[in-house]
Amino acid sequence: MNEKNIILDFKEFNQVDFQPVYEDGLGGKGERNVVAHECNRKYFYMPRGVCPFCKIQIPKVLERNDFAWNKQVWHCNNCGWWELENVYSSGGVYDCIAMEGYYRYGIVKRFDQSDRNLPLDTLVNELNRRKNLLYKIHPTKMEELVKYVFESFYNCEVYHCGKSHDGGVDLVLINSEKPTLIQVKRRMNPESTESVSTIRDFLGAIMLNKVQNGIIVSTADHYSYESVKVSEKVIKENILSKFELINFKRFVEMLDVIGNKSNEPWKNYLEDYA
Repeated sequence: MNEKNIILDFKEFNQVDFQPVYEDGLGGKGERNVVAHECNRKYFYMPRGVCPFCKIQIPKVLERNDFAWNKQVWHCNNCGWWELENVYSSGGVYDCIAMEGYYRYGIVKRFDQSDRNLPLDTLVNELNRRKNLLYKIHPTKMEELVKYVFESFYNCEVYHCGKSHDGGVDLVLINSEKPTLIQVKRRMNPESTESVSTIRDFLGAIMLNKVQNGIIVSTADHYSYESVKVSEKVIKENILSKFELINFKRFVEMLDVIGNKSNEPWKNYLEDYA
């Protein structure tokens, strides 16, 4: 893989458990748990808040203190790596570095930006940092992304039906039992113009399916003058009830509105805190 085309994912993690040094607890008279002691010393005193991938200091995004429990999270906004610590610490009491708790850190997975199997939540996470990635993702992944965005934006059901013989229909949006057909065009050139032929072909598919609503989503910079005139005409002459043209800028705005629920994977593990 070309490193410039790589997307990093950190949803999965490793965990190191901190354990009491003495096997019989607070009495301090039992045999010393040497393995636990060395493990605690290694991970308890290791530097926190340093991203191993970006080689930079990263911010602490959470800190909570509940009695003797200390909970901290660091998250790299550049690549997404994170580390989480939850420790009941006794300092030097009974020679225990940490009574109990754990240290977690994200495991990296690498995906090519054009990979058909790129996880959708990983893609959405990366789009927060690199909107221009839309020009490079797999066309089918673009359809899945549009489905995700429209379901969240309109709070409705969207069905993916795009295939090689789909007749120009990639998605069907169901809102108030009125179907809206959607066509998705992933253009690789940021300066591209969506031509009127795209609009006319899709209008034909809409007519054949006998529906009244249609939307075209394209990563093109804009739609041609003729395209806009045709879309206005079908509404003005009551041929269709709705016919919307969405370009790159408008789609990115929709993506920003719904936000990204997967941007902070460590939040999924907060309930494990004491």
